[in-house]
Amino acid sequence: VLETLRVGALWLPDTGREEPALLALERVARARGTRIRRVRAEDRPAFEDPGMSVEVLWPVAGLSGSSRNESSLVLRFSFGVGGPSLLMAADVGHATERALLAAPERLRSDLLKVGHHGSRGSTGPAFLEAVAPSWAVLSAPCEPTRGLPSGTVVDRLRNSDVQLEWTGRDGALGFTFKPDASGRAAIRVRRLASRRNCSDVGESLPGESGVFNVR
Repeated sequence: VLETLRVGALWLPDTGREEPALLALERVARARGTRIRRVRAEDRPAFEDPGMSVEVLWPVAGLSGSSRNESSLVLRFSFGVGGPSLLMAADVGHATERALLAAPERLRSDLLKVGHHGSRGSTGPAFLEAVAPSWAVLSAPCEPTRGLPSGTVVDRLRNSDVQLEWTGRDGALGFTFKPDASGRAAIRVRRLASRRNCSDVGESLPGESGVFNVR
């Protein structure tokens, strides 16, 4: 992305400063003239203008000993006063979700980017209840690979009455946040590719972990 598109700023978690993959990103960013910013949960708000604010929920200052996934950036976007919100859960799993549940009021969002590609080790029931999204976006292959996405997580989302969009099935997706006829904020999805035929649709197949269907 950095080598192909014009990027104004690169945000990185304020952890893993010696992480080779992050150092490689920094080198590319500098070569392209992209501003680099290390952020953490104590930066409040991390970004704010009249139309949008961004809050960093994770990682916290001084975090050490966590895996690369559990140290990734969790961001919450708010659009306008009383407008819709978006939670991007990166690759964090249950351990980080439990830490975030210490302040559940900060998690509530209309749209959730599902954590860790729908891994069985993410999007736990308590976390999903706290976020309470109307929409969820799952970034995972058309056919489950290495348990990604997990049928358990997909069923959990469906049973929570979440409108699920899945990049493996639906391709690239665009979301707009506009008021509906009553003036309330509404989320609209724009599909940028033709829908693929993936696994059969329905509930998870009994006794087969990782095999599932999506409506």
